[in-house]
Amino acid sequence: MRLRKISKKGILLSAGLRIILAIMSILILIILAVQLTTLFTKKSAREQAIQSLDRMMEEVRLIEDGQKIDAQLFIESPNDWWIIAWPYKEDGRMPKQCKGDYCLCICPIPQFTEGDLPGVTNSLTFCDSIGICQDVGKNVKTIYKSKPHSKTARTIKAIVDFFGGDTNNVPLDISHPLPIRIKLIEDEINVIK
Repeated sequence: MRLRKISKKGILLSAGLRIILAIMSILILIILAVQLTTLFTKKSAREQAIQSLDRMMEEVRLIEDGQKIDAQLFIESPNDWWIIAWPYKEDGRMPKQCKGDYCLCICPIPQFTEGDLPGVTNSLTFCDSIGICQDVGKNVKTIYKSKPHSKTARTIKAIVDFFGGDTNNVPLDISHPLPIRIKLIEDEINVIK
């Protein structure tokens, strides 16, 4: 009986192929695990807006009650949403969630559509459908003192500035962590970026 001679190349090639397949399988499992983890842990934009507005309203209420003179905080999320105070300038309309005379909302930034700039009507629609609002006891103004980050907010601010309007009560965009200051000035709550 003759023994077959096994070549070293055949053994090495077979073992190498198994190692490569094992490494690829492990990498695929790691990628799937990361995707599943982010799927279950990532909060929706609306949930992020609820948490951000709750944190902001805690500070607003402390200032309204006279327990604080001013407050500073960061609003981290949701990106491409903005903080808007209602009633918006002289327009008396308000989102359906607002039950009092004044309210503060975090809503998605309306995108440009054909021939239509994002404005009060678009913002009102987005605040009604997806946005989060809470009532405030005093009039609220949102004030820009820094540069807006999102393209839409920059465009709106540029239009307001061009026509000589003031930048009081212009929605504050959340595109990056947004440092805001909340202050009571002349019986009005000012949310300043």
